[in-house]
Amino acid sequence: IEAVTYRMGHHTTSDDATRYRDEAEVKEWAGRDPLDRFRAYLKGKGLWDEAAEKSVTEKAAEDVEAAVAEAEARPSAAAEDIFAWTFKDMPPRLAAQLAELKSMPGEAGR
Repeated sequence: IEAVTYRMGHHTTSDDATRYRDEAEVKEWAGRDPLDRFRAYLKGKGLWDEAAEKSVTEKAAEDVEAAVAEAEARPSAAAEDIFAWTFKDMPPRLAAQLAELKSMPGEAGR
């Protein structure tokens, strides 16, 4: 299955999609939202209702909260991990950057 849709939200919290998107374009795509369309399809088949919606939404929120708590409980990664786990063989340019990082007081291992 190939599913192609439109990104309704901003890329990040610092992005402002209204700067490069026309309001009419966003409204047009809102009517094509695949989740809304699938929800309507399931309701039409008698396979979805408000109780199912509430149950799925609550379970998803619980799962997300548990995943966030688990991630936040882990120790912070060392700054040099970004170098160690990016390439099998570290390119010389990155090796130089890592050496520079390690030479900075209090930076290596953060």
